[in-house]
Amino acid sequence: MDKLSELFEKYKMNPIDAAAQSSTWFNQQVALVGRTRIQPTLLMRTREETQKVGRIVPGSMYVFNYDPLHADTLQYYDTYPLVIPFRAVKGGFYGLNLHYLHPQLRAKLLAKLMMFATDKQLDDSSRLKFTWQTASAAAKNKFIEPCVKHYLSAQVQSQFIKILPDYWASALFLPVESFVGATKQQVWKESRRIR
Repeated sequence: MDKLSELFEKYKMNPIDAAAQSSTWFNQQVALVGRTRIQPTLLMRTREETQKVGRIVPGSMYVFNYDPLHADTLQYYDTYPLVIPFRAVKGGFYGLNLHYLHPQLRAKLLAKLMMFATDKQLDDSSRLKFTWQTASAAAKNKFIEPCVKHYLSAQVQSQFIKILPDYWASALFLPVESFVGATKQQVWKESRRIR
C-alpha cells in the first residue's frame, strides 16, 4: 500500500463524523499529513479509491489538472483542484474547489452539503444534488463563497479523477492542493476574510 492509499484509509469516515472532530484534532492531522510528501500526480493514477472518467457529473467529487486561461491575471490559483461540480455551462462548469478552505472548514462544508446526498448510505453512485442557491443557503455563505470557481473544459489538462463517495472525507485531508501565486496558508487566510 502506498502513502496515498494509507491516507485514504486513515481518514475514511462519514463526512458528518469528520466535521464533528475538534479544531485541535484537525490541526494535529494537518500537521501530520503535511509531513507526508504526496505529489498531486500520484492521485492521477488508477487506484482503488478513485476512477478515471472522461466527463464530470454534477454532485460527485473530482481532482484534475487545470491550467487557467488567464493565469497571468490571477492573484493565485490551484492547478490540482478538488471540486464538487454543481452546474454545467457551455464550455465548462461551476464547482466548489474545497482546496480554498482549511481541511476543518472543508469538512464542515461537506457535512452541510450532505443534506443534498442522493442517499444516506454512501455508495459508488451517490451524488450531492444541489444548486448554487440551495448550497449557499445551507452553508449561509460562511464557507462556500471562496470555493466557487468556473472551470473551462478546454483548460483541463488531464482526465477527471472521481473520488469514490466512501473516500470523500479522506480527500479533504490529502495534501495535493497546488497553488500558484500563494501558499496554501495564505489562500486559507484570505478565504476566511471573504465570508
